[in-house]
Amino acid sequence: MPYYEQFPSGVVIPQTVGDLRLREDAASKAAAEKLKLEVRGDNWLAQDTFAALFTDGNGKRATVYGRTGVQWSLDSAVVEEINRVSGRYGLSDIQPVDGTLRDEQRRCGVGREDGVSVVVCSWADHGSVGTGVFTRLDVADSNNRLTLLRDTLVTRQAQK
Repeated sequence: MPYYEQFPSGVVIPQTVGDLRLREDAASKAAAEKLKLEVRGDNWLAQDTFAALFTDGNGKRATVYGRTGVQWSLDSAVVEEINRVSGRYGLSDIQPVDGTLRDEQRRCGVGREDGVSVVVCSWADHGSVGTGVFTRLDVADSNNRLTLLRDTLVTRQAQK
């Protein structure tokens, strides 16, 4: 049943997600477009790719990017995704964390982006794979924020 609940998937990028506001300045839009192109380049069979940069009222940043499309081996998919981004952020202490969907797999690690400490979490479910990058949050809070972002951006069209 998880497959039928999670695939097919689509993506919608809203202006706000909880207390996060979409960054729409030229640099943020260019960064999001670059991330989408990288995801597409690494996953040319992806159904769709997405990327968005958000910030909250306290200056905490959240970047989320990924792809939609059918996924069968979720553990392999999440390991491949976290390994794909590991070099970019110099990740260490990569560990499994709890997901919120049936069968979903997640991994989080700590690293740096532009000299700033970040937590990077990747997920894989039957309809999407993606990564979130978070500043000024611990692993548990980053994982919670990832849930909020993934559940808002990734739409599900249950099969009949």
